[in-house]
Amino acid sequence: MTGALVVIPARYGSTRFPGKPLKLLAGVPIVLRTLRNAQRARITAKAIVATDDERIVDVVRAAGGSAVMTSPDCSNGTKRVIEAVKKLSCDPYDVIVNVQGDEPLINPDHIDRAMSVLTEMNHDDTTTADVGTIAVRIEAEEDVTNPDTVKCVVNARNEVMYFSRAPIPFQRSGNQDLKTGRAKYLRHLGIYAFSREFLTEKIPQMAPSGLEMTEMLEQLTWLYCGAKIKVGLVNQAAHGVDTQEDLDKLEEHLSSRKT
Repeated sequence: MTGALVVIPARYGSTRFPGKPLKLLAGVPIVLRTLRNAQRARITAKAIVATDDERIVDVVRAAGGSAVMTSPDCSNGTKRVIEAVKKLSCDPYDVIVNVQGDEPLINPDHIDRAMSVLTEMNHDDTTTADVGTIAVRIEAEEDVTNPDTVKCVVNARNEVMYFSRAPIPFQRSGNQDLKTGRAKYLRHLGIYAFSREFLTEKIPQMAPSGLEMTEMLEQLTWLYCGAKIKVGLVNQAAHGVDTQEDLDKLEEHLSSRKT
């Protein structure tokens, strides 16, 4: 089927910010802003919210959007996306894009970019990737050492070799100058474009690897099991919302754009 199914996992009971999907940003619930921006991506054939709470379903549907209930036992967003896709088996989309529900200002072009790196062929006409995702070059030194900023390193084909919360690559010379250093530091952004087969058939068969359990990054299990994950570079990261402070900053950002 032409185009992609975009699924936005939205859990009500966030540990750090309970009820986050329904918090208002300039008068609009976070989850609705995320959904509307996802619908603006060129590749989007259909966008839905996958949630564990009827309140989120009601808000999305009242605004004319699509939502599906999933189990409260889903341990992460990917598992919630898988469950939603299986419930929508009558919609046989070949590509499914996972867009995090806490990025209300997500750039629709980033969704398009994730799909483009998933479906593009290599120069030698070898097969496409299992997963397409995006990254942005890190410009602030504190982001290199921040464990909440997930870094990735790629090969000459822009295929991921590793993801880590640690500073990778390590600067053996001690030169941490991000502009003159030999290697680029890339911040991974959590948008994933999956082939349907990889998402619904292969991932459910993977047991969490030791690497995933160590770094708490589920994509490390995919790598460990041999997945090909390709990265497309973008110019700027979206502003995510993890805390009330993040939401307050976005309110200020939107207010400043109006003046």
